[in-house]
Amino acid sequence: INTSVVNSVFKDMEGRISGRGLVGGSFNLSDFLLEFDSSVVLFSFQGRGFGPFWLGHQLKALPASRVPAVASRDDFINLIKLFVLKEFAYNQSIDLGYPDNDYFSRAVGLEKKRVLYDYYLRNLINAVSPPDSSLVAQYYEKEKESKYYKKDLVLIKRLKVFNRTLADSLSAVLGGNPRLFDLLVDSFGEYGTDGSGLMGPFERGKYNFIGESAFSLNVGEVSSLVESLDKSFSFIRVEKYFPVTYIPLESVYKKIESILLRNLQTSARDFVLNGVAE
Repeated sequence: INTSVVNSVFKDMEGRISGRGLVGGSFNLSDFLLEFDSSVVLFSFQGRGFGPFWLGHQLKALPASRVPAVASRDDFINLIKLFVLKEFAYNQSIDLGYPDNDYFSRAVGLEKKRVLYDYYLRNLINAVSPPDSSLVAQYYEKEKESKYYKKDLVLIKRLKVFNRTLADSLSAVLGGNPRLFDLLVDSFGEYGTDGSGLMGPFERGKYNFIGESAFSLNVGEVSSLVESLDKSFSFIRVEKYFPVTYIPLESVYKKIESILLRNLQTSARDFVLNGVAE
């Protein structure tokens, strides 16, 4: 290994990675190595010199997920050694006549079929056109009742205290005159005297006993005493109900388009596979 060249290349690599990070870019190791002059030599092997340009081509042939991480100089040297070993193994296998071996020929044949199968299916799937807008609209109309809607919502005002004796007294007062609810919220509620106490809007199934009570009342109706899990005591009044509304098609168009495209791709694949299997 040509240590001085390796050090120089790695230092340049570190600078490039740091620079890309500052501007939010990404670093591609194979592209970086391919920028070097082909005459630069990283190491010599069996009388031949190999440089960054050669290593860049080796990495370019790999899927991005299989390119090893290079975080240190040692990582970079180990990466070089890995490809030296691969080059050595390849040359030795040729010298030993492995390509003429029956086992090798069968294994290569199976791998070739697997690669061609994957390539064929990938191209088949990628050739499927996205669904047109009418199909997206049809799917939306069919599924909006179960998928693309906002549930019933309720907005309440809450009088909440933590003293049972006070809660019983408030219950007696409200039982006689529910119109005093706002005054009692301002005077005794935990929300203070700023006129607050509003809670929500929220959907069915939320806030345990408070939520159950809320959806059992009419607008303007004050509940009986509700004891919560946090040992508080509350009275609530329904301020407003919000009926079911549908999420606009334009808000979910891309999501539906992706669903339909996946379905079309699956159908195309299954059509071919089932046709071949018949």
